[in-house]
Amino acid sequence: MFGFRSVVVSFLLAFASTAAGGGEGFEECMGIFSAEAHVFECCESLHQRTSFDLIKCKNETDECTKAECLLKKMQIKLTDGRIDDASATTFLDKWVKELPGNRDMGERVKKQCLEGQYEDYAAEETTCEPFKFALCAYVNSVVVCPKWKQSDRCKQMEESAAKCKKILDEIE
Repeated sequence: MFGFRSVVVSFLLAFASTAAGGGEGFEECMGIFSAEAHVFECCESLHQRTSFDLIKCKNETDECTKAECLLKKMQIKLTDGRIDDASATTFLDKWVKELPGNRDMGERVKKQCLEGQYEDYAAEETTCEPFKFALCAYVNSVVVCPKWKQSDRCKQMEESAAKCKKILDEIE
């Protein structure tokens, strides 16, 4: 999505200490967020909306400006440098209305990423708020993706996402 290597590092650092020594399935969970995974090619529900917006933002210079661009395309505002929960909720509700099959994704993002909870998804304090929110939304969308392509690689990714969801739910 953005700088995948930094996403994986941030995500790993943020959750490694709470995942009881890595826990069963932890490495497999982390694998779906690697640069080589190409989750957008497998999770059809993510591809439906974000691919178009990502293409428009891909030429931005760093992960923060890419995230800012993406949130702007989604009309999610920043208030005093923080994600505006009302505009994020409006976007997620509209997205679910347009794509009812993505209801679990939208609800999980609201539950896990609003009210500043997105702060838990990046270990570096210097990472910008839009990136932290985008990372939180991405991780929480992937783990409840309702529609996966049926290739062998995508089926494996779907299984890994289910394990990752279980890990995230346990450390919640």
